[in-house]
Amino acid sequence: MFPRGVPPILLALATACSDGAGPDPDSDSFRQLSVGESRICALVESGAAYCWGKAFNVQDLTSDSVPTRYGGDVTFTQLSSAQGIFGDYVCGLSAAGTILCQGILLVNYDGGASISTVLTPLDHQVPVDTLATGSTHFCGLTSAGAAWCWGDLNAGMRGTGQPEGANWSLQPNQVAGGLIFTSIGAGVSHTCGMTSEGTVFCWGTGSRLGAPSAQLDTSSSNCGLSTQGGAPCAHAPVQTELPAPARALFVGPSATCAVTTTGELWCWGSLFGEAAETIAPRRIDAPTDLISVALGWEHACMLTMSGQAYCLGVNTAGQLGTGASGPPQTMPVAVSGDLRFATLSASSNTTCGITAKGALYCWGGNDFGQLGTGDRIQREAPVRVRLQD
Repeated sequence: MFPRGVPPILLALATACSDGAGPDPDSDSFRQLSVGESRICALVESGAAYCWGKAFNVQDLTSDSVPTRYGGDVTFTQLSSAQGIFGDYVCGLSAAGTILCQGILLVNYDGGASISTVLTPLDHQVPVDTLATGSTHFCGLTSAGAAWCWGDLNAGMRGTGQPEGANWSLQPNQVAGGLIFTSIGAGVSHTCGMTSEGTVFCWGTGSRLGAPSAQLDTSSSNCGLSTQGGAPCAHAPVQTELPAPARALFVGPSATCAVTTTGELWCWGSLFGEAAETIAPRRIDAPTDLISVALGWEHACMLTMSGQAYCLGVNTAGQLGTGASGPPQTMPVAVSGDLRFATLSASSNTTCGITAKGALYCWGGNDFGQLGTGDRIQREAPVRVRLQD
C-alpha cells in the first residue's frame, strides 16, 4: 500500500524512535521494501535497488541469498513487487519518471502473456508517482490522485466500468468514476483506494471488496474466474462499508484492512489463514496506537506508533517473528528482539522490517534465500540483512 509522498507519521516515527540498541554507525540506510512471494527488493537512500531470493527471470531457476544490486545504474523512487501466476515480478518508478518492469507481467487465466526477462520500460507510460502491483494487473496514481490500471481485464481488476471478458493489455485505462485517491493498493485480483475524506473504494474480485453483494456483478461470463466459489466482481469502484472514515488503508494479496479515525482496525477478504472468507469488514483486535499493517497471504503484522511490531495468523515458518514456529495465533503477538521499526512488509511466509535508522531485518521462510542471510535456513526471529561489500 503506497500513499503519495512520505506519510508524516513515519517521519515523526523516524525522529522519535530508536532501533532499541543505541546508535548504529554502519546502518545500511534502507528506506523502502518490496516483497514478492519468494523474492525481496529494497531501496536505499540513494535510490539504488537491491534484490535477493528467487530470480525474476522465469527462465532462470537460480536465486540469490544475499542482497545484489538490481537495475544497474538506474535509481528508483519506488519498487512494487507481486506474485504472478508463474513467479514474482517487479515494477519500479525510476528517478526519471519511467515505469520499468521485469518478470511475467500478464498471464490471464484464458491464455496470453507478456514476459520481460530483463528490466524493461513499459510501452505505454502514464505519469504516475505511485505504483501498486497485483498478480496479473497493476495500477498507479498520478500526482493529482487519478487512478490508472494496466494488465488483466478479467473480473473487473482494471476498473474500466464495464465487463471486458478474458482479455489483457499493457495499454492503460483510467479507473471509472473519476474518483481522486490519496493512496492505492493492489491484491491478487482486487484493487482498493482511499480518498482524502477517508472513504474506501474497491474493484475486482467481490469477496475482497468489503461491499454488499447487491452492488456487484454475479455473472460468470462477466466476472470470469472470480465467480468460482460464489464470489462476484465489481467492474468499477464500489464503496466499502466502514463504521467510520479510514485514516489509513492496507491491501494484501487476498485481504484488505483499514485503520479508522477512531483507531480501530477493520479487515475483509481472506484473513490470516482462516478457512472462510470475510465478506463484510470485521473489527480485528489490535494495539490502540496502530499506524500500519503488512498483509501476507496467511499472516499479518502490525506496527504501533512506538515502532513495536505485532503479528498474527499462520506461523509454520516463524513468519510471526516470536522466536518459534508453531500453530496459528488468533491474537497479535509481539515480534521478538526489542526492535523498533518504521515500516513492515509481508509475503506468504516471510516478513521484513526497516528500522527508523534504516537497518533491515527479516524473518520466516527462506527456501530461496529470501531472508538475505546467505543461506536457506528459516529464522523464527528477526535477523539483520546487510549489504555486501
